Amino acid sequence: MTRLMFASCMNHDHDVRGKVWQQALAHKPAWLFLIGDNIYMDWGDLLRQSPNLSVDEFARDLFARYDKQLQQQSFRTLVESIPAGQVHGTWDDHDFGWNDCFGASAANGMPDKRRVSRALFHHYFAHLNQRPLPPKLSPMSAAQALASELSGREVYRSLQIDGYRVLITDGRFYREERTPANPSPSMLGPSQEAWLLQQLAGPDVPTLLVSGSTMTNGKDQSWDYHHAFFVQFLAAASNRKLIFIGGDVHENRLIHHPGTSICEVTTSGAGLGLVSGFANKRNFCIMDLKPDVAEIYLIRKTRVQLSASYDLASARTTHVYDVDNEAEDIEVTVHNAASSRVQARKKQKKLPTKKKLFK
Repeated sequence: MTRLMFASCMNHDHDVRGKVWQQALAHKPAWLFLIGDNIYMDWGDLLRQSPNLSVDEFARDLFARYDKQLQQQSFRTLVESIPAGQVHGTWDDHDFGWNDCFGASAANGMPDKRRVSRALFHHYFAHLNQRPLPPKLSPMSAAQALASELSGREVYRSLQIDGYRVLITDGRFYREERTPANPSPSMLGPSQEAWLLQQLAGPDVPTLLVSGSTMTNGKDQSWDYHHAFFVQFLAAASNRKLIFIGGDVHENRLIHHPGTSICEVTTSGAGLGLVSGFANKRNFCIMDLKPDVAEIYLIRKTRVQLSASYDLASARTTHVYDVDNEAEDIEVTVHNAASSRVQARKKQKKLPTKKKLFK
């Protein structure tokens, strides 16, 4: 068995103590995927101001926020518990640029800003995979970012983990805005679309598709908004062993789409506070990869909120367990957290009653 963790939407200034990372550490993941809004550019004093920053100001602010996240002690402890080379991710709007931004736009200095953003993204993840973990992010200015080979390195890529294929997508760098002149905008860009469809046309190996956005139910930010490509994607993916994992929407979701073999997992809201409706959820996903099944646990405030198994033989989502979370904004005890997960696993007939899962 190999254990993966997925998390999105984290703002150091909202979660200064990093309680979510302390809780995640108890699950002992072997791989960590940070899948978007890994820091928040347009927040606080810069809310709706980031588009107006110069390229130099943009780079300084982006660098400072990455550096602050890297120095958060509980986050560092989690990252250092994971082997070098096994911390990966993608981005979404708030760590790429600003709210709902379009990388293909020519406005607001985006042609240079997206290259600066891509260089700093790779710079940050390179630091996350060093052991020992560096105490700080080494300096990188806008000029250095633009001159770096990192500014030309793609964010999308594929990995192999114990018989599973992981496809990490980039939904921001090439995203276009829908306009009367462009009624069918691209989200991934032609080259990435061709790469993804080619990957899905190969052998039907179990696949985890990672995105900063949701596949569905994300209004104009989800994959299904980009209809022309989405039709092609569904045709290629519907009968594949595929788990789609997205973020962005500040909640956990688990959907098996009827008529397909696609299970859509959404986990978002790992480290946010201060804002009513988004605050203190501490959402993340634990996924256990096994030869015959992927077991999925969507966790909120230490408790299993949703769980399921994705059976590889049938390519179906089974043993779905849904917890009533209406009172989740109240702190729960470690005992209750353990009990919740044990109940979820008991329902799947995987654990004896007294199996301890938390210390």
